[in-house]
Amino acid sequence: MFKHILDFSNNLFKTKAIEFFKILFPIMLLISLITIINTPTEQTANNFTGKYIFLDVISTLLQATVLAYIPTKLIHDYHQTGANSSISDYYYGALVFVLKLIGLSLIFVLIIAITAMPGGLLLFLATETNSGSYGMLAPIGGIILILPILFIFTKLCLSPIFLICEGKSIQDSFLASYYSIPNNKAALLFIQLVTIFVMMVLVIGLVAIILGLALTPLMSFSLGTYTSGVVFLTTLISAFFLIYQQSVLYSVYLYFKNEDPDVVKQDEV
Repeated sequence: MFKHILDFSNNLFKTKAIEFFKILFPIMLLISLITIINTPTEQTANNFTGKYIFLDVISTLLQATVLAYIPTKLIHDYHQTGANSSISDYYYGALVFVLKLIGLSLIFVLIIAITAMPGGLLLFLATETNSGSYGMLAPIGGIILILPILFIFTKLCLSPIFLICEGKSIQDSFLASYYSIPNNKAALLFIQLVTIFVMMVLVIGLVAIILGLALTPLMSFSLGTYTSGVVFLTTLISAFFLIYQQSVLYSVYLYFKNEDPDVVKQDEV
C-alpha cells in the first residue's frame, strides 16, 4: 500500500504540480494577504479587534472549503479524463460545495469530540481528584482517549473525497469512508500517512528556514516587511505541499476502491 501511495503521488506531482499551482494561485494569494494583515505587530499585538477575528474566520473557512475542494477535484478530473476544466469552473464548484464542506468539517469535529469523551472523563477524574484509585486511571484514560480518536480519524479521512468526487451526501460520505477502509488496515494506514505527512512538515519547515535566511536583507527596512515577505512566500509555496497531500489521500481512495493508483489514465508516467 505504501508503494502505491508514493508512486501515484510522486507521478502526479511531477506531471501536474505546476499546472495545479496556477489554478490554486488566486486563493493562495488571498490567504497569504489575509495572513499578512492578521500577523501581529508591535502596535497591534495587544489590540486585536473584531476585524482580526473576522479575518481569521474567513481564512479558516477558505482553507476548510476552497482548499479542500479545488485540489481534490483537480486530481479527480485528471485521473478520470486526463484533462482539467477552467479555473472558473473549480472556483464556482468550490462555492457550490461551501456549505456541504463546512457541515462535513463541523460534524467531523463533533464526532472526534464525542469519541474523546470517555477517555477525557477518565483523565479528568485521574487528574482532578486526590484518590489513588482514580489516579491509576490516568494511563487507561490516555489510551482510551488517543486510540479511538486515531482510529476514527483514519476511518473518516476519505469522507471529503467521497463528498466532492462522488457527490454523496455528508452522511453517506462518512459512511463510505468508514466502510471503505478495513478495520484491520486502519492502523497500518495511519502509520503510513503519518510518516508521509511528518516528512512533508519537515520539508516545509526547512523551506521556511531557507526563505527566512534568504529574506534577511528585508529586515533592513523593517521587521514587518521581513515577516510579510516570509509569510507571503511560505503560503504560496505551501500550495505545492497541499497538492501532494491531497494526491496522497486520493491514492488511498483509489487503493481501497480497488482501482490502480499507480497510473493516471490518460498521461501515463
